[in-house]
Amino acid sequence: MSPSARNGRVPHGVDCPTPSELSAIELRYGDLFSMLTDLGFRGDSSRKTFNDYIKSLRRIGLPVTASKAPRRGRQIIYSYENVMDLALALTLRVYHVIPDAVVKALVEARDELHPIYRTAYRDRRSGLGEPMLLTANGERLELSGVFLDLNIEYAAGRLLRFGPPQALNPFQAVQRFAQADNMARSFLPIPISALAERVFELCRHHPADAGRGQVAGLIRNSERIA
Repeated sequence: MSPSARNGRVPHGVDCPTPSELSAIELRYGDLFSMLTDLGFRGDSSRKTFNDYIKSLRRIGLPVTASKAPRRGRQIIYSYENVMDLALALTLRVYHVIPDAVVKALVEARDELHPIYRTAYRDRRSGLGEPMLLTANGERLELSGVFLDLNIEYAAGRLLRFGPPQALNPFQAVQRFAQADNMARSFLPIPISALAERVFELCRHHPADAGRGQVAGLIRNSERIA
C-alpha cells in the first residue's frame, strides 16, 4: 500500500462547537444510561445487568465516584467528559467486561484524556483530524478525525503497559495500525472523534433542561435507575 495521505488532504468547511457547548452538557444517570444504550454498548444485556455493570465501574471510580460527583440536589450530574470516559471504557470491553486494571489506568489518566476528548470533537474535520486521502491500486479512501492510542499492552490477563495516551491524525493512526508488530498491543488506535461526535449529537438533539438553557438529553425525572 502506498498512501498519499501526507499531501492528499481534502479541504472541508467545519462547524466547530464552542467550549461552552461541550461544558453545557449535563446528564442525570437515567440520561446517561439511555445514551449508552443508544450508542449500542448495552447490546442484548438486560437492563438490570447493564445497570449493575455501569454501577460496578463507578465503584472503581469511572467516570466518578459517588462521593466526589457533582450533584443537583441528590442526583449526580454527568459531564461530556464523564460520558466519554464511560464510552471509551465500554469500547475497550473484551467479552463484555473491561479488565479492572485497565479501568483503574483510565481513571488515573483522566487529566490527560479529557483535553483529548475536546480536541477530538473540535478537530473532527480540521486541525489534527483534517481529512486525508489514501490511495492504493486505484482505490481511494478518505479518513478524517482524531484517533486515540492509549498505548495499552495487555496479555495473559495482565496489564503490561498503559499510556501515555496520544491523539493521532488519520495518517498516524493508519501507520501505527499497519506497523504494529507486538501482539500484546491488542488495543489499537480508536476513532475518538467519531465517538465524540456521536455523544455530542445525542445530547444536542434532545430537549434542553427547562429553566437552564443547557444541553441535557433524555431527562426523565420519574425514572431513577441509580
